[in-house]
Amino acid sequence: MALRASSFAAVAAAGSVTLNWSDCGDADTHVVVTDISPVELALPGSTTITGSGLLDEDISAGQFKFDAKLAGVSVLKDGGSLCEDKDITMPLNSGTIKFHGMNCPITNGELSVTLDINLLETSDVSNDLLTIDLSALSDKGDKLLCAALSVETPSSREVAGWPHPTPYPTPLIPTPDPSPSPSPSPFGRRRHTPSPTPPQPPLTGNIVYHLFERKYTGLANKDGGDFKGDAGFIFGTFNRFEATNPEASMEHNILEMSEVNVTGWGKYEECNAPGCTGSFTCPANQTEYCCTHGRTPATHTNTSLPGLEANKMSLGRSFGFAGWWFSFPSESQGVTWTEKRLRRIEGACLGNAWRKDAGGCDSCGDSLDKCVADCIKSALCPDGNTSLLQATWDRVFSDPDECEEVALPEEMVVV
Repeated sequence: MALRASSFAAVAAAGSVTLNWSDCGDADTHVVVTDISPVELALPGSTTITGSGLLDEDISAGQFKFDAKLAGVSVLKDGGSLCEDKDITMPLNSGTIKFHGMNCPITNGELSVTLDINLLETSDVSNDLLTIDLSALSDKGDKLLCAALSVETPSSREVAGWPHPTPYPTPLIPTPDPSPSPSPSPFGRRRHTPSPTPPQPPLTGNIVYHLFERKYTGLANKDGGDFKGDAGFIFGTFNRFEATNPEASMEHNILEMSEVNVTGWGKYEECNAPGCTGSFTCPANQTEYCCTHGRTPATHTNTSLPGLEANKMSLGRSFGFAGWWFSFPSESQGVTWTEKRLRRIEGACLGNAWRKDAGGCDSCGDSLDKCVADCIKSALCPDGNTSLLQATWDRVFSDPDECEEVALPEEMVVV
């Protein structure tokens, strides 16, 4: 688990601060973080937070390491067993963290990690360059999980100037400076600093993509993403935890591109295909996708808003903002959202176009597997830049001669 917090120095006023988080694991990480709550932390005071996730294999034990750095220089290192409680005193008189040991051994499926975070109102040093890394490995040496955390205060929203509720994060370690400055850090932009969440997408003209089985069409009761959001999902399908997801195949499934207009944005839902098993399940005998808020089945009306959240399956920590994910309640289609399908292509056509533009990936086999995915990412995403990756994406969706239109299912399962 990697916890990072950094950004503008800002006033940590008494009351509460808001916790921002994102999953920063890669294709080799065994846990996908699905939720961290609550997101309001008492300041000053103690708050117990629980991180929830999905584990793809059994583990017997593991170790974590805690490393707090100031401007890149370690000021505190600590660690311990994942299976035992651990008290950590944060540097700069900022507070304490209590890690509650997990119940080992841990079986695959849902898991949770509990932390008690006690924040003091002031610290000895005002700084915006403190980062906290908490990494966890299994007893076999495998990467277990990775999350990125930061907190924001009301003053940080004013400083950053973003209209969106989750702007530039402020330090996890509060600062007593009563007059925060919006000036950029004199140390320049630091690699792996969590990217700010941009303003929400517009209400009209959104281009949304979705990878799914060819027997389906349309976005009703399904999830989709913008380019980076869906690309993150696509590259994430090579993870082991996606093996029981019917959508998780570039080689056999199709991609649809739609233009969507909405009246507003609501809470994102996890919508899974019939036949999905494992951490997310949907009975195979259903004709519609199963949509949930966490583990609670979603209830829709004809006024339910389409959902929105930042992508949790980022292409990587160096790629900046991970893109958007969307969900679309079927009951409110035509009322709070509308869809115009623009393209329907074979997922393999896009995958093979990426492979060709990446030089062929000759060291890999014929299948669009993880070897090919890593080759594509290495060749078309230099230094976290997705311009080449997106250029191929845009080309194949705009050229029916390169990727021909796929016919709609004869009997639409979901319209």
